[in-house]
Amino acid sequence: MSQNTKRFFRFFVIAGALTALFYAVWLSVISCGNPEYLKDFRSSVSPDAVTYVQLGKNIWNEGVYSRSIGEPFVPDFKWTPTFPFLAGLADQLAGIRGILILNITLAFFTALLLARIAFFWTRSRSISCLMFIFPALDPLLWSVNLQVMSDIMFLFFLILGVYWTFPVLFPPEGLKKSEKNGSTASPEAVSSSEKNTAHETKQAWLTYAQSFGGGLAFSAAILTRPSGLYVPTVLTIAFFSAPLVRHFLRFFKTRKPHEASDPKVSLKELGVMFRRTGLLAVFLAGALGPVVGWMARNAEVFGKFALCGNQNIVMVYYSGGGAWQTALGCPLEEAQERIAQEYGLPPNVKCQNPEAFGLDQGKVDTQLAECKRSVLFRYPKALAFSSCVGVVKSFLAHETRTLYQIAGNEKTQTDDFSIWNSWIFIWSILFQGAILLLAFLAILRNGRSFLTFLGSDPGVGMALLGWSAYFLLTMMLSGIDCCARYRLPMMPVLYFLAAMQLAWIFTPRTGNPPASGNGN
Repeated sequence: MSQNTKRFFRFFVIAGALTALFYAVWLSVISCGNPEYLKDFRSSVSPDAVTYVQLGKNIWNEGVYSRSIGEPFVPDFKWTPTFPFLAGLADQLAGIRGILILNITLAFFTALLLARIAFFWTRSRSISCLMFIFPALDPLLWSVNLQVMSDIMFLFFLILGVYWTFPVLFPPEGLKKSEKNGSTASPEAVSSSEKNTAHETKQAWLTYAQSFGGGLAFSAAILTRPSGLYVPTVLTIAFFSAPLVRHFLRFFKTRKPHEASDPKVSLKELGVMFRRTGLLAVFLAGALGPVVGWMARNAEVFGKFALCGNQNIVMVYYSGGGAWQTALGCPLEEAQERIAQEYGLPPNVKCQNPEAFGLDQGKVDTQLAECKRSVLFRYPKALAFSSCVGVVKSFLAHETRTLYQIAGNEKTQTDDFSIWNSWIFIWSILFQGAILLLAFLAILRNGRSFLTFLGSDPGVGMALLGWSAYFLLTMMLSGIDCCARYRLPMMPVLYFLAAMQLAWIFTPRTGNPPASGNGN
């Protein structure tokens, strides 16, 4: 094995052992303080977890996609299938512990993927290590890993999609130059033209397979949590806008159109873009094929060509409910009741569980869809304010109470429970505060250098900006009720910015600024 491979293997073994030991301690604490949590899925602290497990049990035991606890098994429209399917399999093999082990394993590999991605783009070992360490130290990750929830599976498939797709759709500058020169052969390629052509053909097929696999990973993410639905659209926009951004920045820098770009070079770039559009098409086929198939299933069963029935509920009763709550100065539950009464909708509890009340799930979703715009923009100023407050709450929130509930602390159910002396609370505040502060400093320090990066690698830059804007928007759509776990898709971006800043702080500097990707 090469030296790098040996180093990575040692890191993998040591990190895996430490992760296993850390969560073994957590599971032991839960086993002693709250043994029912590991035996009966109905003891979960979240009602969503109960639904996930029931769906999984029905998939594997009854062969139906339903959350009913007995016959007749009413088909489900609210939930997407990836997590129930895999969680149900883990439950068949090892019960609730199996699902928690699945989450912990996915969290470990998510951190490894983040470390590999960071090294690929920065060539900095310190940044790469920090990208693995930060998720391991984050109490938010502890909380979602120790619950039967879909959050960590969603993040894993998103990061896996980035790992496979970004090097293909947004290749590093060196690879782009080799494409322009008409050669993609590796330095070790043999001199024979026939063998070289065969090698290039094989590499091309592997690239298409990688693009398709990345699309499938994003599809799995979308079918895990519907909030990922438009991620392929964001990446497609970044793909097509990259050449325009590069041209604009060159013109902005020179202020001379005739020096901004060479027409011949532009034609070459256009040719490369046309060749790479095939990769984008393959990616979109992988990303949208299974999703369209699931939506067709919903159209056949419920008469709704839609991903799920949860999106309209969130927009009406949580995003809209938060706006009404802010404008009317009342609790969220009262605001939701007013919405239901004014628009003739089923109450929120019935929309959440339509089959329990004998309601047609497709018709309920149609009712919500027809009035959601009116509900959302009834109080536009309050909508903007409540959505922004929800985002701030999500970034500052902690999971202390949830972790204590999982561990079996009965005081968490009473008003006497105080989190101020808890080490979990103190660490949560210190860790999240440090990440946010470091990320903010990195943005301040790298504002100008980001424009340079955007000019040299506009695809990645636009994808990063689009990713951040999109997931901030999904957080805003959760309204004022937005909680800590909704920030999870934004954490890799914050981890990366914080890692960059921390590596810069501890990098010895001479008179000249350090070059990026110095392998420190």
